[in-house]
Amino acid sequence: MDSIGSRISFYRQNQNMTQDELANRLGITPQAVSKWERSLSLPDAAFLQSLCQILQCSADALLGMQNVEAQSPRSQIISQEVMKQLCFSQEPLSLVFGLDLTQLFLNDAEKNYITLIDSCRLRLAHSGILMPVVRIRDECGLAANEFQILSYRRILYKECLDSPDVRTIPYMTECLYRTVSEHYDAILNRDLVRLIVENLGTEYPALISGVVPEMLSYRLLYQLLKKLWKHGNCFLHLIPIIELAGELVTQTPDITVDGLADKILPELLLS
Repeated sequence: MDSIGSRISFYRQNQNMTQDELANRLGITPQAVSKWERSLSLPDAAFLQSLCQILQCSADALLGMQNVEAQSPRSQIISQEVMKQLCFSQEPLSLVFGLDLTQLFLNDAEKNYITLIDSCRLRLAHSGILMPVVRIRDECGLAANEFQILSYRRILYKECLDSPDVRTIPYMTECLYRTVSEHYDAILNRDLVRLIVENLGTEYPALISGVVPEMLSYRLLYQLLKKLWKHGNCFLHLIPIIELAGELVTQTPDITVDGLADKILPELLLS
């Protein structure tokens, strides 16, 4: 197995899984899986964790690193740094700040900022919004008193503070809450949609079983929710959206995302 495509095929078949089944669980098209396995394209780094979980193999095995000769300590450090930077580039949500603000987090010995972020996550959950893990880090390229909220390296919010003090971290987390609330369509990804749906399925199994992802793929549902978000918080209406979308896809298997949105919007009050 000299390519990642052949290894994906090998581990998929070990799980007695078809390309369609793997595609549904990842929220992508079967054609994309086929291209991976034929080495016509490579999976994005964002899929690595999900692939390993679904195929029940380690990242080293999937990347073909298990039988590689032992690397030097320096090579290992460089490889780890490369993988870490790859992960950073795919982060759905990051809070980064300049050097003056770094000291505030270092002085927070009780890590109260974690409690504040957990509170922010709980408040968002009341609105049906699942906030992803927040990557918190300093960034020497920023002004000393600047902070930014990023999604996949895209700046969603930024501000320079006049005089940082004990109120700064609570203020930053409040900005995080507002930014996620206002720009969730930029943060949303298929993994978040999958987690939200799977959680919904524990309370309403009849709603989800046999519908998502069997009839309504995670990819299609993700695209639909991003489109509906422009008209209001669609996650407060997720149950009727899934019910309506499932019925429409059953009736018209080739219906487009625009077609779904046009038929579902009149049935909902999203504004």
